[in-house]
Amino acid sequence: ALLGAYVQAEQRCAALSLQSTAYAAMMAQAWQSRAVQLEHPAAVLRADRPNSRTDPAGAQAALERARLAGIELLRQAEPMDLARHAAELAGVSRYNQEGFLLAACHLLSGCLEDPHVYAFGSDASSLGGMGRIGFLAMTQLSPRAQAIAEAQSTEILRLWREGRPDLILAPRNLGGGG
Repeated sequence: ALLGAYVQAEQRCAALSLQSTAYAAMMAQAWQSRAVQLEHPAAVLRADRPNSRTDPAGAQAALERARLAGIELLRQAEPMDLARHAAELAGVSRYNQEGFLLAACHLLSGCLEDPHVYAFGSDASSLGGMGRIGFLAMTQLSPRAQAIAEAQSTEILRLWREGRPDLILAPRNLGGGG
């Protein structure tokens, strides 16, 4: 009888947990949608974009809106934003995620010395899970990827210090090149 009551309680808790998770996801989506409507730069940067194969014009317009939102976000000059939004910033610039993360690490006190320790410290609590994982991955880069990230972060930092977020998020050159 006691085991049966325990199993029932466990099932009720599991069902409640699923409902809570679904509700939290629904609320997060609602807040994200509202933030996009209010044109919050981070929300616009993170917003879903149309598929470029089915709606090339819509996808291009959404990409440009995201790029402009990223520029506005970087104008606020908050170093943590380079880390918090590294993946999204990489999607609208010529730099990769690791370049943004390493640039952030250069600007955040204590990060460059040991990104692992920084990722789990209280200073990084606002990064969320994916941002922390990004810092952890910084120590696992191949020598080639590390060199690329260093070069990109150097460029990003130079432009950051010059107050040129428009050049940090300059559109990628999709031309033929040579």
